[in-house]
Amino acid sequence: MDKKEIILNTIIEEYLKRSSPIGSNVLKERLDFDISASTIRVYFKKLSCEGTLEQLHTSSGRVPTWDALKMYWREKYLSTQEVEIQSIEDLQERVREFGVYCLLQYANEYRLSEIINVNDRYLLIIFEP
Repeated sequence: MDKKEIILNTIIEEYLKRSSPIGSNVLKERLDFDISASTIRVYFKKLSCEGTLEQLHTSSGRVPTWDALKMYWREKYLSTQEVEIQSIEDLQERVREFGVYCLLQYANEYRLSEIINVNDRYLLIIFEP
């Protein structure tokens, strides 16, 4: 992973924790390598031009765009590997472990079509045939 990807992932993770824009000084504290705040701002500009970050107003930190959040979610949490659940008890254990609501519906082929942010508190993940 290159520095730009590390910076973007760190911004996304901090944004998900704080629900507020992330500035260069905060980001500098979170990174595992030495980098100046001015160099981070150069990366902010590059990532903004690519459409993965946005600045809500002048002099504010940056927030990830919805496209960046979707990409992060897909890469980090949605596996292309099949997960085999042997029993309803296995499924119930996973649901409790991760604290998620689960609705089961049999379908041959569903794909992720949309992720909806609800009040910056919940994500609705929509699958379609």
